[in-house]
Amino acid sequence: TVWLWDVQNRVQIDAYRGHPNWVWTADISPDGTLVASGGGPLRFPANFDRDEAVRASQLASTLVRVWNLETQETVAELPVHVNTVDSVKFHPDGVHLLTSAWDSQIVLWDYANEEAIRSYEGHTARVYMLHFLKDGAEFISIGSDGLVIHWDTETGDIISTITHDISINGIAAGLRNTG
Repeated sequence: TVWLWDVQNRVQIDAYRGHPNWVWTADISPDGTLVASGGGPLRFPANFDRDEAVRASQLASTLVRVWNLETQETVAELPVHVNTVDSVKFHPDGVHLLTSAWDSQIVLWDYANEEAIRSYEGHTARVYMLHFLKDGAEFISIGSDGLVIHWDTETGDIISTITHDISINGIAAGLRNTG
């Protein structure tokens, strides 16, 4: 369940039900009309092969769901990941959605058409968090593989990589004016 809160007044506004497992992540669209959520089970057995994982994900609901905030209706269901979804992030254009999961995959979606536009390959383990830069032209991903990867959203090219010896669980990113 995704809970929507009025933090200022400390009041729960709505609940969006439909995930049968844990909800790990949520994001509100730039225009404030939609919420995307993703999740899945706490863990999958390590010995799953991809076909088994796909069948299991369909049963375990590792779906990304996009909800209309006002009507609570599901606008889209995006069943791409074969393991628990860890991050969903609306693109600043409001038309696209970026998702990542424990399967090391990052996918850019046209969520209204439930169409995967691009996959980004570079992580070797769980991708914890995504963050858009430059009005969505670029983004950063971090993961349990110790990588911080700076991506070109349109081409899928890696702009730069920072490697750490340990898992990275969170990031705050921005651009600094150096000139």
